[in-house]
Amino acid sequence: MSGWPDFVTWKAYLRFLLKRHHYIKHAAILGIDGSVWARSEGANEFQVGDEELKVFLNNFNDDVFANGVDLNGVHYNVKRDQENVIVGRNVNNTTLGFVMIRTLTGVMIAMYDRNLVLRAYDICKEFH
Repeated sequence: MSGWPDFVTWKAYLRFLLKRHHYIKHAAILGIDGSVWARSEGANEFQVGDEELKVFLNNFNDDVFANGVDLNGVHYNVKRDQENVIVGRNVNNTTLGFVMIRTLTGVMIAMYDRNLVLRAYDICKEFH
């Protein structure tokens, strides 16, 4: 993250992302086990429940690409998979979506509400 300030907490990192990148509307950083390390709050609250996140992470396999995923009660088709990265688009509104990147120890999910998937994807890659 060259040129970015040092962050003391994951929560501070998320606040910075949402302030700097307005196309990211909600975000969370999780442990591989589904534990929430940080989630966006306030007007940008990441509202996906802990149980739904655990189910999502446990199903991070070929099924996710065939069946899609549900986050916050909304169904998404998975459009792209690359090096532990998936991109999903809402089945009813293709301007809504998420980008998720999985590392050895954590997961970052960024949700966007405009067709700016490539920008959201680039931000998530910096987490890697």
